[in-house]
Amino acid sequence: MTATMWGRMGLSALSGALVVLSLPPFDAAPLAWVGLVPLLWALRGVRPRTAAGRGFVAGLVAELAELSWIPTPLVVYGNLPYALGLLALVSLAAYLALYVAAFAAGMAWLQARQDGAEVPGGPLLWVALEYGRTYLLSGFPWLLLGYSQYQVLPVLQIADVTGIYGVSGLLVLVNVLLARAAQALGAGDPLPRRELTAGGALVALVLAYGGWQLHRVRGAWEAGTPLKVGVVQGNIDQARKWRPEFQQATLAHYERLTRGLAEARPMLVVWPETATPFYFQASREFQPVLFGLADALRAALLFGSPGMAYASSELQFHNSAFLVQPGGQVLGRYDKLHLVPFGEYIPLAWLVGRTGGLIQGAGAFSPGQGQTLLPLGSLRIGVLICYEAIFPELSRRAVRAGAGLLVNLTNDAWFGRTGAPAQHLAMTVVRAVENRVPVVRAANTGISAVVGTDGAIRATLPQFRRGSLVEVVRLSQGGSLYTRIGDLFAQLCAAGAVLLGVILCRRRP
Repeated sequence: MTATMWGRMGLSALSGALVVLSLPPFDAAPLAWVGLVPLLWALRGVRPRTAAGRGFVAGLVAELAELSWIPTPLVVYGNLPYALGLLALVSLAAYLALYVAAFAAGMAWLQARQDGAEVPGGPLLWVALEYGRTYLLSGFPWLLLGYSQYQVLPVLQIADVTGIYGVSGLLVLVNVLLARAAQALGAGDPLPRRELTAGGALVALVLAYGGWQLHRVRGAWEAGTPLKVGVVQGNIDQARKWRPEFQQATLAHYERLTRGLAEARPMLVVWPETATPFYFQASREFQPVLFGLADALRAALLFGSPGMAYASSELQFHNSAFLVQPGGQVLGRYDKLHLVPFGEYIPLAWLVGRTGGLIQGAGAFSPGQGQTLLPLGSLRIGVLICYEAIFPELSRRAVRAGAGLLVNLTNDAWFGRTGAPAQHLAMTVVRAVENRVPVVRAANTGISAVVGTDGAIRATLPQFRRGSLVEVVRLSQGGSLYTRIGDLFAQLCAAGAVLLGVILCRRRP
């Protein structure tokens, strides 16, 4: 490779690094507005195949850093050899890097067909690829580019129309315009003033919309019906969580933390995913403790527990959430719909016999049979268990069905002391803005949080600390344009990318 080629590979890697720094846990959000510029510079005048290689480098650098936590649950808790944990990281990162490679190849092709075609084409293509990544092969929309702005509330508000994809598209548009301006300056050509003016106007429009929505949404929040919610963070070590000899101690621990909320008089208390390390339905020993807690606090108790049910005469096991109220009544149950591959179920299970027991730590859960909302008086609660919160469609479906509150129960102890819990929280925040409902998050080892309908994090419990919090959420008529139309923006972007490609194919380069 020549020095120039090495330099351009370096620019590609730099883009990957800048994108990583813009996202949690680093949270240098401004870098997302310029992070793709080095990659776009490296794509000047190259063929799509060469561009794909440079895009792959950028994507691989970014994904290896963002997903560096992958080996932790697989090796520490899944009993995989470290080499296989590392292989899983590299394989997943390489797969996700293919999307950036496809973007880079598409950008090179657009530039070759018509100068300036990358201005509309870049955002359209990026959004289409993020949308595909959300659904292909079970989907893994972990840390899309737009999540870099989860704390930049004026920008984030467009998510109630476009979903997270609109934020990503805006960032890519700005990057493309800045890259074109830099290329013009480098070549001594006039700046693309018309494009820059149009892009600046769009950013100003987004900020104006965000400011207006923040004012409107915060006013509606203050006028909403108050619901005092308690969140308990047990901080139970994952290594002892499922050992039978610690079941009683674990429940007693949660009981103490919950009784400590009595003075605050919450109406709803939330525990994390599988907070009860036993089958609640079948436990005659521990059921009375949970019902007694609800009676003592005169509050409903929402908690995670393994569940079971018969389907076609076959006993199935679920990752479930139960809602109980004073008087010993179970108000409802939710079974997790989107299970974690190789964590809660094994894809292509017929191959298990050939694995030699290498995936012995994987669970054997079955998915739930449909969206179930949990009733609390006139309120309907939509539950998201663990990484269900990263899938926009699941939250949207719950709110569209009538949920006025989203509750995310999770056990991020699997990730250890990595950046994954902060990343997970950031994605959960966006679900509140997309659907204009509060989100309550209970995490075993943190980060537990309460998020307002504007996306502001109103209360948190830090990682690896046991404790509890009480916060008043304000309930109003939930839902947004995004709740009603779903991913129409992303679908239109995908259609627009295809249409642009067809038009340019008919023109001679």
